[in-house]
Amino acid sequence: MSQPRKVVNFNQMQSAPSDNYLDHILDSDEEESDEKNEPYLPPDLSSASETPAASSADSNCLTSALETVKMEQSEASPEPVDELTMEQEIRRLSDSDRRVYQDLYVELRNEHRQSGKYFLFTMGFPTEQLREGATEHVNGYTSEQAVRFLAMTKMAEKRGISEEMQKSIPKLTEGIESAMVGRAVGHYGIYQISDVGKNFVSAEAYHENLEEISTLRIDETSTILYNGARYLFCLDSLMIGDTIAVKKIRNSEGTNVVHTFCLFRRSIVQNQTLNIGKAMRAVVFGTGEVAAPKDESHSAIGVESSVHNGDVFYPVKMRMNRGPEIAKPNRNLVTAMPLVLNFEKNRELYNIENSYSRSNFQYNEQLVNYCGVMGSSALVAARKGLFDGRKHSVSRWSFEMLTSGDAGFSVKMKLPATGFPRQWFPGMPIYIQDVGRGEITQKLVNKAVHVIVKATGDFDSTKFADTTVPSRLVHQIGKEQVPPCLQPGFFEQMADGSNGKKIITALFGGLSIGENGVCTKREGYSKGKVSMLPSPVVQILDSLPPTNHKYSVTPNNAQATYIHRISQQKLPITVGAFPIISGKSTTVAIAAHEAATARPETQQIVFLPDENRARVFATHFENVVGKGAAKPVRFISVKQWKMQPRSEDTSIDYPVLLTQFLQKLISENRTARTDLSGTAKSYLKSMGSDNKLDEYWLNIFFDMVRPQIVISTFESLFSNPTVLQHLNNVSTVQFDDSDQIPQSDVVQTCVQYPLATYGLMGDTAKDHIVHECFGCHQGRISTGQLVEKATEWKIFPTVNGKVIYSVNTRIAEMIGKLYYQNDDFTGSEKIGDVIQMRGDIWTNEYPIKIVDHKFGAQKEDKDLVPMMMSLLQKLYQPQDDQTAISPEKIGVMCSTQSQMIILSEILKNSGIYCGYLESFTGNQKEIVVVWGAAQKLKGKAATMEETTSIIASAKQSIIIFDSAKHMEYRSGDRKGRGWGDLVKIVQENNGLTQATVS
Repeated sequence: MSQPRKVVNFNQMQSAPSDNYLDHILDSDEEESDEKNEPYLPPDLSSASETPAASSADSNCLTSALETVKMEQSEASPEPVDELTMEQEIRRLSDSDRRVYQDLYVELRNEHRQSGKYFLFTMGFPTEQLREGATEHVNGYTSEQAVRFLAMTKMAEKRGISEEMQKSIPKLTEGIESAMVGRAVGHYGIYQISDVGKNFVSAEAYHENLEEISTLRIDETSTILYNGARYLFCLDSLMIGDTIAVKKIRNSEGTNVVHTFCLFRRSIVQNQTLNIGKAMRAVVFGTGEVAAPKDESHSAIGVESSVHNGDVFYPVKMRMNRGPEIAKPNRNLVTAMPLVLNFEKNRELYNIENSYSRSNFQYNEQLVNYCGVMGSSALVAARKGLFDGRKHSVSRWSFEMLTSGDAGFSVKMKLPATGFPRQWFPGMPIYIQDVGRGEITQKLVNKAVHVIVKATGDFDSTKFADTTVPSRLVHQIGKEQVPPCLQPGFFEQMADGSNGKKIITALFGGLSIGENGVCTKREGYSKGKVSMLPSPVVQILDSLPPTNHKYSVTPNNAQATYIHRISQQKLPITVGAFPIISGKSTTVAIAAHEAATARPETQQIVFLPDENRARVFATHFENVVGKGAAKPVRFISVKQWKMQPRSEDTSIDYPVLLTQFLQKLISENRTARTDLSGTAKSYLKSMGSDNKLDEYWLNIFFDMVRPQIVISTFESLFSNPTVLQHLNNVSTVQFDDSDQIPQSDVVQTCVQYPLATYGLMGDTAKDHIVHECFGCHQGRISTGQLVEKATEWKIFPTVNGKVIYSVNTRIAEMIGKLYYQNDDFTGSEKIGDVIQMRGDIWTNEYPIKIVDHKFGAQKEDKDLVPMMMSLLQKLYQPQDDQTAISPEKIGVMCSTQSQMIILSEILKNSGIYCGYLESFTGNQKEIVVVWGAAQKLKGKAATMEETTSIIASAKQSIIIFDSAKHMEYRSGDRKGRGWGDLVKIVQENNGLTQATVS
């Protein structure tokens, strides 16, 4: 006999204090290392050889095998009467069947061990635990149970044991609910109902260890086990998401069919409040769960923005933190959606949200509580991105590879006919069979619906080259971690008089906050009454107050006013209403740094709408502040950071600073109660691979480094409760680009940090990005038009910026007139030599010209090249002794790929820069010729952000080469502002000319 094995009690490891976590890791590693290379045998079976012949010959080991599966029972836990335990099931086998069972068990155990699906052998076999309920069974199911279930199933098949259906089997008469159970014992596999058809039901295994028989079919011959007896039942009484324990399987013409199973009791929550969006799905109030109707044809699900009450069935969710002995999740299992079992209209709540979405409403706390939680719930639902619980077969011809390399891999996919387009939208994570995970970045709607999918995580693009695979299954997977919802009653629980509660009250019409922080009570919102109230515009400082640090940029007076209010005055909130290219991020960066240096013991948070803008802001922060006195960090999780290209890293990314911190610990060989130097060396090699270790080092980093300025997104910060625990002394919270930040995020931040000073920096003219799945009420309440609302409702003190940088004053005036109903903006550039030297082109100093080629979409790009080249040559190769404009001062903005290809070849080595709109960001030219400005926006409304970015791409002058009539016909934004207005303004200033060929 071999020496008795050491058994690690995993439950004790899990319950150990977090500060002892590494000690437990090291201790367990040390205990197991002696047995690393020792061949494994089941407990008390060490005398048995693992060859089939030897194991079959030794009948004594069968008794020992039974001992490993004895039930853990106490006097308080009676033995179930309707099921046999593993021990009892094995004892009922004949001697020959038991030998076959044992041989298969040993063989399967070793196969699973070698494939990495079954491990932690030094802990010994877990005994068969008594569990209660579907959730406990799914999340407690072990690799050992899976292997034994497979062994029993294969034994029955190998020995030819027939399980013929008995003709006398009774049928359930009281409905399937009467046969539900809370417990399963013995040999069984855990499966989830994945599809319900007319004559069949499909089920998929929850666990990877059962992938050999991962899909099962339930038909009219299958029986349900209850109270020791088997019954026939109606197939349509099962629901997608039901959890079943499969006891026996039979093979029918090559298909695995369930012979006998148990149905676990369903988790149904009654009287849930439900809000219907555009995706024909119900958002559950207070959880953000997206629920499908049990009956897809129910009329309620098609009424957008309706509110109902109903009972909701919740399928089992697998836990994230799983023990080493627990069977691994089946990665191909589609997450079943909750199902709404019935609908009853709730007119009271519908009237509340409908009133808030109109231009007049009455304020009350019920409105705040309902709309606050409903908006948060809708946003959580959109972020999770799970609106379709089905698998769709997509033909290989429906995939088109787009990009690869440093920019990552993208694929264009035609949405299958079985997929409802409204349930597939940008931001949604999906899984492509055998290829990997991706995220939808764009949806293209034409005759067919296509989505652009960007690779995330493990993504094997080479699989698309496999022509032997006619189609691949595609399904939505949902994000694993998103911020939690606001909970009902959040508003009453906030302290009266706190900054956070004042801001929330104002957003829902209950008061306005004046320039000096004095609040005025309101009874709601009325557009007519508010228009007559004075605007709470902040008086701009006459002189710049001193700063605590020398910055690379000197703020103007409006910027300095905002900075002073955020960093020095303890006011509830200040709005910075600044136009495009007006130094918004510079202002926010300086305000955060000034607050940090003024109160070094506190923390400052800067939120950005998405990770890309957070990265850009972090880089800009470093450029503006340089080596400041405060310690900044851009917080992004290690796992998310590892998925982004290294070219997008900044020097203040949390994983970058953490790596430097670990290297410093290693070099200093610091020691504390545990050897941080040694564990740091180990963690440095495995960052992002262990959630508990990531959390441990996150705690260490924030405890020892103590960052003062945290730059992040709401999703990244609020999805990580560990970080929130460390941000416990927050002085200021600013939202940069707050015109793109949902109102619900601001409300939830005010709940989290009620005493902080808040800053909203944004653009009143920008359109907010609204999730496609939102109904109209969900969109207005959840996302809103935050900066626009703050200024139009006159609820917050506002600093107005007037300077548009890097353009001349005439362009700034035109932008103000076109988009801001304001013509007093100024530019930072004077009318320069480009315009003054060429009076033949600019007969006056108006800097925008439209050169009309009159063809609209009738001509291809190649047909317009002669006109385009004639225009460019007139600039840099003029005739009639006109002064040539240096090619280095000229840029050409292309709208299509064909334009880019044509001009890049013609203008090669000319000195003239060619590129798309995005490439002119931070790369302005004195004069920019735009080829087809309206064409860039073909197929969608012209957004203010895109049109003004085009206009502001040049310092001195813009020449638009397009069809004036075509521009006029382009649709405008939600306020009707578009290219037609621009054509009219240019025409009034004698800037419209006809294209010619020289």
